[in-house]
Amino acid sequence: MASRWEAILGERLDPHGRESAAAAASLVPLLAANAGSADTDRRIPEANLVALREAGLLRLAVPRALGGHGAGLRTMIAACAELGRGCASTAWVTAVHGAGSTLAGRLGDDARAQIWAGSPDVIISGALGVPRRARRVPGGVTVDGRWSWVSGIRHADWVGLDVQAEPAGGGTPQRAMAFTPVAAVTVEDTWDMAGMRGTGSDTVIAENLFVPDDLVLRTWSPPAERAKLRRYSNIRSKSTSRGRCSPPRPGGSSIPPGRRSQTRYRRRFHDAMKVLRDELALTLGPRTADWAVSCWFLQPS
Repeated sequence: MASRWEAILGERLDPHGRESAAAAASLVPLLAANAGSADTDRRIPEANLVALREAGLLRLAVPRALGGHGAGLRTMIAACAELGRGCASTAWVTAVHGAGSTLAGRLGDDARAQIWAGSPDVIISGALGVPRRARRVPGGVTVDGRWSWVSGIRHADWVGLDVQAEPAGGGTPQRAMAFTPVAAVTVEDTWDMAGMRGTGSDTVIAENLFVPDDLVLRTWSPPAERAKLRRYSNIRSKSTSRGRCSPPRPGGSSIPPGRRSQTRYRRRFHDAMKVLRDELALTLGPRTADWAVSCWFLQPS
């Protein structure tokens, strides 16, 4: 019998994605048996990490050129959905590490070689949320700040810090991810959330941390490029209110006002999705951006 996620994704999941989902499904008994330990220890059990590594699930999103699988979003969704049947915390952290690998994979060749020099199973966490200001210095940026809720940080090798950094060539500060070894930051024990203790989402602290430019990745476009996206921030309220309140025009369209409203909404919604796709493509590349936007329309039955 096909899994629920396989039924949803259907033929959109390629053979490698199905293999990865099957590998994840095979770990469910182990993860379920260790779920209590994950909650008690407030981190993913070592046995789970060993199993994920042996199954190749820690390298799903790592570029193929560096020994990974180069998997896309659909494969990550299917694999993590299966892992979640055994341990939700393990599934969550695996997804976070996959996102970290995806972003780090957009760095230049030298930076990628530095991160994955030892193994394609290097674990990368991400500190997202409120960006901290990064000061421009020769050759890179200096970072100070605290980032909360950094899932999987206790067993990560690298971490990406959400920063607002001035570009190397000067100009307006831009949202970026500054990658650094976990050994260069301090991890503060702050996480004790009921039901989610196993994610180990503790706080990361950086003090006068230098990050070279080749390890800084722009993750969002500058304000001038975001102006397009902001136009669609309240599509639903504007389009529907105008449509429903406007009286039929004499000699105009025979389509009822409500139907015209729906048509305008759909058109503007798809325009907004195109803008979102273009924004994602700046960081993730066109292929992953296409997959990410398509998943907005995948609704469980």
